[in-house]
Amino acid sequence: MNLGRKTKQMLTKQLARARRRIAQLERLLVEGKRCELEAHEAREYAESILATVWEPLVVLDKHLRVISASRSFYTTFKVSSEETAGKLLYELGNRQWDIPELRQLLENILAENTTLDDYEVEHDFPNIGRKIMLLNARRIWEGAEEPQRILLAIKDVTEQKRLEEELRRAHKMEAVGQLAGGLAHDFNNMLTAILGYSELLLELLPAGDPARDAAEQISQAGHSAAALTRKLLVLGRRQVLRPEVLVLNDVLTPMEKILRRAVGERIELEMTLEPQLAAVEVDRSLMEQVVMNLVLNARDAMPDGGKLTIETANVSLDREFAKRHPAFEPGRYVLLAVTDTGMGMDRETQSRIFEPFFTTKRAGKGTGLGLSTVYSTIGQSGGHVYVSSELGVGTRFEIYLPALGEKAQRKVHWETAVSTATPAETNMVESPEGTAKEKLQVEAPHRKRLAEPQTILVVDDDVSVRKLAATMLRSDGYQVLEASGGREALSMCEKHQGKIALSLTDVIMQDMGGRELAHQLSALTPEMKILYMSGYAIAEKGELEPGMPFLRKPFSKEALLSKVREVLEVSVE
Repeated sequence: MNLGRKTKQMLTKQLARARRRIAQLERLLVEGKRCELEAHEAREYAESILATVWEPLVVLDKHLRVISASRSFYTTFKVSSEETAGKLLYELGNRQWDIPELRQLLENILAENTTLDDYEVEHDFPNIGRKIMLLNARRIWEGAEEPQRILLAIKDVTEQKRLEEELRRAHKMEAVGQLAGGLAHDFNNMLTAILGYSELLLELLPAGDPARDAAEQISQAGHSAAALTRKLLVLGRRQVLRPEVLVLNDVLTPMEKILRRAVGERIELEMTLEPQLAAVEVDRSLMEQVVMNLVLNARDAMPDGGKLTIETANVSLDREFAKRHPAFEPGRYVLLAVTDTGMGMDRETQSRIFEPFFTTKRAGKGTGLGLSTVYSTIGQSGGHVYVSSELGVGTRFEIYLPALGEKAQRKVHWETAVSTATPAETNMVESPEGTAKEKLQVEAPHRKRLAEPQTILVVDDDVSVRKLAATMLRSDGYQVLEASGGREALSMCEKHQGKIALSLTDVIMQDMGGRELAHQLSALTPEMKILYMSGYAIAEKGELEPGMPFLRKPFSKEALLSKVREVLEVSVE
């Protein structure tokens, strides 16, 4: 009995332990299922994050073999999971990731617990073209017994880099433009005296006089300097714009003979013009200069001959294009393209071609202002310039100008001023030699003087310009008063007994601006006419409004007398 009781007690204890063990196992089983469920949910959660992250993500093993990738990786690089799974990173595509330095940095992440931060890769990727990618990588911890992984994040910064480059270029062009505009103002004052007095000398010296040749050489050098100064004004976007509604074909067709002479017989010139081309609003003479600059640049890129193609087309740019190119707005544009089969350019040269004074030509063969003036002119005209080039293949310049006739099309805003064409500033095109000039516009004819002599007040703080203008006016019968600034001019008007018909005043002077002087002169003598002049080509700092009588420095005697007569005749009418 005692033995049976003891056996029963022992079995009862064992059964209790078994039950407790079973309960523990049940609890472990439930916990395991719960952990498994949590792990499954965690994996689904992680995968959902990977699926929704915009940046491409790749998980690599210690050998840099692709374990998995996010959906954005496949869409960005236009590949499938079958093409990448299980493959080494540096074997993907055209081995764009096969960079020894990059491989070492990635391998160090697991070996030395390092990180990869903002590593930049620029490459021609299969399916998507040339891109700039920014790489960041970290170790992934999966537990003590689990193999370690590397999470690689890839960001396409191509557009960001392009915008940064455009901003950098814009700031640089603005700084250079401000400097160039200021220099041009001072140069134009000096050139006014040089060209003006050489013109007066040529009037005095008869043909055959030994001194006449020297005067002509001075004049020719002055005109060349004036042409260079105009390019400086273009850089500062301070040139006069005379916009008109036109079709680019009407600009190109009359230039064809000039262009063929410029490129020479060894280069085939082909013009493919869209017959139904939309109209644009541009300055005709400046567009002629843009075309000539591009053609001469293409000619120099083909020293052994080749083919030059000029084409026009109507293009419509949609919102998707505008997203990829923020400088554009969606709408209709007119395309002007100049393509050559020349030497082409590397990427470093392409990044600098629009910089002022940058040139690949040998010394004495180029100023480095041709393409920079193209860039500035088109920008001031509301357009865009793009270039594509390949070494040994050629170069293509594309100019996009807003087409007229669509409500959504951005309006082009222009600063205009009334000016007069002169021998120094008449729109001209450089010949192939770059020295002789061929006029594209006819100068305004000189008009006869009035029957009665009139008094003109000349106001300029530059003594050489002031005395030159006074000499030219006196030679045509005008009585002239000279003032070195605004205050002296006001004093002269208060003391002068007779009528002053017109004041010829510089726009920007040290003691008083021309606009302020005109305002005070009008209070003293309301009937006095005002003619502004300046070394700047447009109204500076809002000094002048469109339509105000304006004479650009340097000016010729013909231009000065003609403009003065024009302003005085308005009062007569």
